Amino acid sequence: MLKNSPIHLLIERFVYAFEGLDIDISDIAIEQLSLSLYAALENPKRDFHNTLHVLDISKGLSPISTLAALYHDFVYWQVDGALPALDFFETWVSIDTDKRFHFYKAAHSQSPFFEHYDAIFAIFDMLEVTPFGKGTNEFLSAAIAVHYLAPYLEKVDLYSIMSSIEATIPFRLPAPVSSYELLESRLLNLGLSLAQVEVCVHRAVELANRDVANFASPDVGLFLDNTWKLLPEMHDFIIKSGSYLVSEYEGAVSQMYNFLNFVQPEMIFHNYKNNPPTDELQALRNQAAANLAIAKDYLEAKRITMLLLRAIAEESGGDAPISFFLGDVRYYNLGVIPRAEDYLPPITKPMQTDHKVLHFLDKGRIKDTHFDLKNSPLAAFVYKFLGQEGVRAQRKNIELFSSKNITSFVFLSHFPPLLLRHLIYAISKIAVVRHKRLMELWKALQQATLKK
Repeated sequence: MLKNSPIHLLIERFVYAFEGLDIDISDIAIEQLSLSLYAALENPKRDFHNTLHVLDISKGLSPISTLAALYHDFVYWQVDGALPALDFFETWVSIDTDKRFHFYKAAHSQSPFFEHYDAIFAIFDMLEVTPFGKGTNEFLSAAIAVHYLAPYLEKVDLYSIMSSIEATIPFRLPAPVSSYELLESRLLNLGLSLAQVEVCVHRAVELANRDVANFASPDVGLFLDNTWKLLPEMHDFIIKSGSYLVSEYEGAVSQMYNFLNFVQPEMIFHNYKNNPPTDELQALRNQAAANLAIAKDYLEAKRITMLLLRAIAEESGGDAPISFFLGDVRYYNLGVIPRAEDYLPPITKPMQTDHKVLHFLDKGRIKDTHFDLKNSPLAAFVYKFLGQEGVRAQRKNIELFSSKNITSFVFLSHFPPLLLRHLIYAISKIAVVRHKRLMELWKALQQATLKK
């Protein structure tokens, strides 16, 4: 539980950092640094990468690492929808019609950041970076951090902050040469001593591992909660709650599922010269692997359910808001709002499932969200009906449907008729204007089954 408001905790972190570095800085300057950072982090579109996140990962760090942690998410272009409204920043960068960032060399030629940014951020060319390229947010956040902190810090400390923010570029494989070994060589080329470089890189790997610590949470429920907070950051339409389309929500869940299938534990946590020690690193990776396994099964169940709903929608008249088919989330003060799951029968003899996955689907994640239900009653029903192996057996069918190689009707015809009957009936009790068309769809699916 916070003992103070986030804005005042930010101020406390800045005071801690500057006092720890024995730097004399005025109260006005501390206030200005804190308010500019707070304004960026508290963009209403941010659910996870906000003030609470930087406070969490900066807790207990060294003064220099604290400053790096505070600034590492200053820019989150894809979520914020715009660059920070900072006068000095607008003289450095613009966005063209192709949504590429262009940097003006003359405007920033005296900046200690841009003097050597191409050495530390070696993935960029001199003049432009793509807004959705890996590292863009970190690159811009480091630029802003150095602009604000350069009047107070030595150049080696600015290099350390730049290096730490660069290290938070996530999901890089450690082989054949790790990003930290590359960072070491780049810092040596800047003229730092080996001892200085090792301090910088140790700080960098510590911050990077903290930034993704959620993946190794000992509580898989907390991992799922924080992962779910990324959905509205990645897809701003989700902020609209039940008014988003079935296809939109299905696409968001599918993208998250595909992302978690792409991520490997070796891409998440790293070490540098046995920091953290090999056994601690392996423990982090093992916990991440366990959490990912549960999360992927959870998301696969939700994904297959949304694909079923999408196919039913397409075959009965087309896409529509998810609340049209399932009913609204029951957080409005409007009494008990009917929902589709109210019309599903109990499954007395479910197929074999993973008990943890079923718990999160049936009982819900730990915390409520503003954009959907904490639990997933429709997905829980589908998961219990098909079982874990039954869900996995549909992967080829899902791949064909997602790639538009089969129609929604053919996709539906691969599922047990009784499951389809229950789902279509429940949906018809909510989407009453489609009742006739939904019943016609059910009859057509029955006939298709008889012909097999």
